[in-house]
Amino acid sequence: MELVRRFRFSRASISKITELIANYLNFTERSCAASPHLQVCVALQFFASGTFQIICGDRINVSQASASRYIRDVSLGLEAIYHQFVSLPAGLKRVEVKNKFYEIAHFPGVVGLVDGTHIRIQRPSENEADYINRHFCHSINVQAICQPDGMFSDVLARFPGSVHDSRIWKNSGVGMHVENTFSIGEHILGDSGYMMRPYLLLIASQYLLPNLTTTMHIRGQGLLLNRHLGDGNEDSTIFMESSG
Repeated sequence: MELVRRFRFSRASISKITELIANYLNFTERSCAASPHLQVCVALQFFASGTFQIICGDRINVSQASASRYIRDVSLGLEAIYHQFVSLPAGLKRVEVKNKFYEIAHFPGVVGLVDGTHIRIQRPSENEADYINRHFCHSINVQAICQPDGMFSDVLARFPGSVHDSRIWKNSGVGMHVENTFSIGEHILGDSGYMMRPYLLLIASQYLLPNLTTTMHIRGQGLLLNRHLGDGNEDSTIFMESSG
């Protein structure tokens, strides 16, 4: 339990992460770098705690400069294996996801829920105005698609905070993928921040949801997506700040 509290992962999960990204970490027996396992632990503690790099390094007896390097390398390693674990469901998995959504709200064909969340960042040195959102904070507007169990099936974190959700969707690879590959009757659900499309339906639409009971269920799923995005806000903020 102490490991989970400190790193948000069990010992077995930390070992698995290390195994998956070891090739992306700078380590040889002759180098002065920490072991891949220790590098992963430094990064995970940084992601989980929201504290400064120097404090994370002190806790594991490494310098701030080394901690910064480990966090960068682990982040790049995780990015490299991202698509092995985060992707829109296909085949039998897609059927399973649609069935689970149907069990929740008796609404057919739902493959995912899309929404955006603003991740606060430090004031950028270039193009500052682009990163000021409607709340007058510096942020990146992160688009995410969620499955019924709370797992993410797509995350896009490259648009500044001034960019609207609908524009992000229009210019995202997943948006084009959905438009080109979804069968008739398959769709993503979004909120009023998006434009209605055959493959992107709006949960607040009176045409889509004339029944109040269904509306409440679907909105409950909207809250599920917001809740999972909220759960990720702290860690995502840490990642974005460390990458800047």
